[in-house]
Amino acid sequence: MMIFGVPGYLVRKFELNNAAIVLALILGLLGEKGLRRSLLISDGNPAIFFESPVCIILIILCFFGILSPIFMAKLESKMQKSQTDEENITN
Repeated sequence: MMIFGVPGYLVRKFELNNAAIVLALILGLLGEKGLRRSLLISDGNPAIFFESPVCIILIILCFFGILSPIFMAKLESKMQKSQTDEENITN
């Protein structure tokens, strides 16, 4: 029970998305196998991931996906600040 209880507690405490965790558990093994296969084909050269335009587009999308919560939080705080400024002006 401790093996599943501690991660479950941490998921609830940090309000993590359950669907993302399940998706990562399922697709993680497939991604790791694909990574190994690609590195074996290229004799361990990681430049294979930057040679194809499709790979570059996917890497850029991954960066946007990782950084989007930060940008959304900043945008949300700016919007809230502008709303409070407008309320102060009208009062």
